[in-house]
Amino acid sequence: MNAVMTSKPVKRIEMVLNQDVIEEIAQKLDTLGVSGYTVIREVLGRGERGLRSGVSLGVFQYHLLLLACEDVQVEPITEMVRPYLKRFGGMCLVSDAQWVIR
Repeated sequence: MNAVMTSKPVKRIEMVLNQDVIEEIAQKLDTLGVSGYTVIREVLGRGERGLRSGVSLGVFQYHLLLLACEDVQVEPITEMVRPYLKRFGGMCLVSDAQWVIR
């Protein structure tokens, strides 16, 4: 039996966030109706606030939160995360993607 693969257009949101706010962000995503996400722990990088390497006892550890959502959810999500980015640094990227559905 051959399964037909299809896809649907979605927005891909990637957020690099301080580890201390991940749980709070996740709760707010639930409130906004986001059905799922992936967290990749302890990402490393360099930005306008310098190198973030996770070496200093967890103080500057960042995680990557990845999710796919509908177009109408993008603005509420990005507005919700903006104050955290301003306070703790990190970044939020929004791009077009295709969700592969079996």
